[in-house]
Amino acid sequence: MSDKTGTVKWEGRGRAGVGHVCTDTGALKDYPYGYGSRFENERGTNPEELLGAAHTSCFTMMFSFLCDAAG
Repeated sequence: MSDKTGTVKWEGRGRAGVGHVCTDTGALKDYPYGYGSRFENERGTNPEELLGAAHTSCFTMMFSFLCDAAG
């Protein structure tokens, strides 16, 4: 398995701050996150959404492998 990394950049303080998420693969490139996208309906993502997507994609891939092995 190759190493993959992600980076984040946060600017500002508290509710007024804005972050951006990037991945080495380019799947996310300066994608915004902050108070508004976490607690309100502003465009962007949030940590819970990213973790949920990561866990779900890992689970479904492994489930597929197990189903394939079981025939």
